[in-house]
Amino acid sequence: MARTDHGSTVIRSLIYPGLFLLLLGTGCRPEPDYGDFVARVGDATLTRDELARILDRRTYSLDSTEAASQIVEQWTTNELLYQEALQRGLRTDPDVVRLLAENERSVLISALVNELYSDEEDALSEGAIQTYYEQHRDQLVLREPYAQVRYIPVRSIAEAVSVRDSLDRSLEPPDFERLVMDHSTDPETSLALADAYFPVSQLFSRNPALRSVLLTLRPGDTWGPVEQDSLFHVIQLMDRVASGTLPELEMIRPEIVQRVQIESRKQLFARQVQRLRTQALAREGLEIK
Repeated sequence: MARTDHGSTVIRSLIYPGLFLLLLGTGCRPEPDYGDFVARVGDATLTRDELARILDRRTYSLDSTEAASQIVEQWTTNELLYQEALQRGLRTDPDVVRLLAENERSVLISALVNELYSDEEDALSEGAIQTYYEQHRDQLVLREPYAQVRYIPVRSIAEAVSVRDSLDRSLEPPDFERLVMDHSTDPETSLALADAYFPVSQLFSRNPALRSVLLTLRPGDTWGPVEQDSLFHVIQLMDRVASGTLPELEMIRPEIVQRVQIESRKQLFARQVQRLRTQALAREGLEIK
């Protein structure tokens, strides 16, 4: 009997520590740290910083909350499909392998071209912008009315009345920015609209009530509050430029800069391709039959 107890003791001493360590390893395993994310599928995450960068590239016409929701939903859908494709082994499908190789070539070419363009952008001069404006005056005449507006949506009618009274005092840009940050439910849109001129046809195109108000305003007029979608909106028309007008350079500077960059990039691209072609011919690395 003593031998049996001794044997059982030996067996327990061999088995139980191992069992204890196994239980310890499975029961106390730390949870994975996925960081500060807004959506996760498996180990893949969409972080708040990534979402913010995507939102920075969006158009002003879409509400920030709605845009974020759409981005998260689209990312989740794409990630679910991507992971399912991997599960089915589609990465090794011959047609998929060929397409991936072609896409890799396109991505590398795009990366090279973007690198060339980024080096060129620093060289864009004020003189080139002025020259383009003077040489293309006839082409720059506005084909439709443009307007610059100050627009602030708020949550209560009392707040809207206060905002309207503030706008009536002809605020300087820094004061307007503070007003926006203190009250606007969509500060990004409020600041973007006040910072540039936009075609009237594009302003509030999805909001008939606000659009109707805008069309009745004269420069300097403030209107509000307009109740729409559980918010109270205040609009001030800062300036309107009629169609057929040659705008001042500062009004269309972003468009002029973009056009000059496009022309500059076309010339840069042609020069670089010619350089590569000449080098390849010199080393007998290019042959076209």
